Amino acid sequence: FHVKMSDVKERVLPELDDELAMSVSEFDTLEELRADVRERVRGIIEAEADRRFRSSVLDSLGAELTTPVPEALVTSRLSSMTRSFSQTLAARGVALNDYLQVTGLTSEQLVEDMRAQALDAVRADLALEAVVAAEGIDVPDEMVDAWVREQADEADEDPATAVERLLGDPASLTALRQDLAAQKALDIVVENAKPITAEQAEAKQKLWTPEKETAQSAAKSQAIWTPGS
Repeated sequence: FHVKMSDVKERVLPELDDELAMSVSEFDTLEELRADVRERVRGIIEAEADRRFRSSVLDSLGAELTTPVPEALVTSRLSSMTRSFSQTLAARGVALNDYLQVTGLTSEQLVEDMRAQALDAVRADLALEAVVAAEGIDVPDEMVDAWVREQADEADEDPATAVERLLGDPASLTALRQDLAAQKALDIVVENAKPITAEQAEAKQKLWTPEKETAQSAAKSQAIWTPGS
């Protein structure tokens, strides 16, 4: 191969100084800009940590459920999950057969994996319903109205129109009340949950018993891979 070098360029970054801070932000000094960036990053990390903790608490709560889980609820949730998963693949331009080929799963294995997830989700829902009943949680109209208006503001929609539309749909209104009640129930459980360190969690996992292993193996599912994850 014969190569002719016609040009050589070097990326030159601006100096990290107060002048840069004023040109890219509303701050007058670099230290103020750095403090703002640190605070925003801290907020993102704390929000993600809170989300993961709530998810972990919900999983643990569902695992404590001792009542039988109706198969009809699991089947309904599985149907909803598979439909949503298919729509996600289609939106990303991925055919189901291609997905199965990449992941090395069969369609039966995929359904079985998702069924385990559906079972966990239903168990969590039933456990939250029990908390709602035990705590006598109620969702007043004011809470529904405030939530709808908040969501409308985030979507740049007229809040009054969103509220009116919801009130005209009794089924959606009932479902929203149930969701908000479940959120309040989870808030109570999270507030009373005791976090443990990574070391304690690792030590807890080492306390293996055949009975636990059998139950966990039956309930656990493989992580579902999606393009871009």
